[in-house]
Amino acid sequence: MNIQQIRAELEKGKTLYDLELRVTYYARTANEDIESQQAYLENLIKSQSKWTYVEGYADENKSGLDILNRDDLNRMLDDSKSDMFDLS
Repeated sequence: MNIQQIRAELEKGKTLYDLELRVTYYARTANEDIESQQAYLENLIKSQSKWTYVEGYADENKSGLDILNRDDLNRMLDDSKSDMFDLS
């Protein structure tokens, strides 16, 4: 589903939870437990009956100030251009 289709459905009164979407996540930590963050996000996505879980992306021990050295963020951005998921 592309952004225009999603927007049209939302304008009809639906919520993101009503839509059949391929959903992923991006997790980043500077110094906290990334596994807990990933588990929470994965469970959240999988708990939605209309969503299809797409493998998440995570950068551990990376500063939020530097986008160039966040490998998984950059991979996620590339994958979004390749239509790998609908929502992150």
